[in-house]
Amino acid sequence: MFEAHVKRPRRILFWLFLALLCNLSGCALWGPDYEKPQVETPEAWKSKDRYATLDGKPLPEMAWWQKMKDPVLDDLVARSLNQNNSIQAAIGSVFKARAILQQIQMRWIPKVDGGAGFISTPSEIQPITVSSLPYSGFTAGFIPNYELNILQQLRSLEQAEANVEVTVAGKNAVRLAVISQVVGSYFGLRLEQYRLELQKNMVEALTGILEKNTLAHKEGLISQFVLREYTLQLANAKAEIPVIEYNIVRFSNTIHALLNENPGTIKDSQRSFMDIPSTGIITANLPSTVLKNRPDVLAA
Repeated sequence: MFEAHVKRPRRILFWLFLALLCNLSGCALWGPDYEKPQVETPEAWKSKDRYATLDGKPLPEMAWWQKMKDPVLDDLVARSLNQNNSIQAAIGSVFKARAILQQIQMRWIPKVDGGAGFISTPSEIQPITVSSLPYSGFTAGFIPNYELNILQQLRSLEQAEANVEVTVAGKNAVRLAVISQVVGSYFGLRLEQYRLELQKNMVEALTGILEKNTLAHKEGLISQFVLREYTLQLANAKAEIPVIEYNIVRFSNTIHALLNENPGTIKDSQRSFMDIPSTGIITANLPSTVLKNRPDVLAA
């Protein structure tokens, strides 16, 4: 009787200690939630919308390179978004993060472990008898298992959901980087092609000038020093052509590398480099809220 009275306080202390331990572990998992700071939008902006618009379309969703109206550029950007290795790796990271989220969500469902077996042996069924018939047996069963840890489950869900958002923002950042590299390399290619055309025209013009001054030197109208100056100018102009041609090959190979393709040439555009529109592509004034749409800001 006395021992029963002694064990009862011990049990109470045990359960109190267990409850306190669970509470402390739960507090360790259940940290403070992030609270978004409230920032007032300046009244100087005409719109407080999240997205700034241009021609009725949100700027973050606008394919700004299409404003150039260059079919070759549009095709290169589209192919890079489908074929670039970095983008495909980023998409794979998003799939992985979503799979982890689904795996954590499935933890709410009890787990069942099942098994089955079959055995066949020539041993006797009953040792008493003289029968030597083979013995066969089949077993099957399952064991339900469920781990109840609500606080850890909720925190894991929050972390997995945040990880999905971060990977999506990272994928968008890679897409923007690839688009900018393709567009920049394309315009660099067109610029070098335009420079090559100008340089060849300059070589042709200097060649004609040198021929005329050579005749003038034979007639004694100009000195040998002046003739050498024209010869040097022509040689320098010709020396620039291989450099420009190398830059053309370099930009072409860069574009093909971004497209995950073998090196090669890029299809010529029907429009001259000087005819590419340079105004009205991006609006001059943007509200500060546009910064919230940057992938790196979203990931942070």
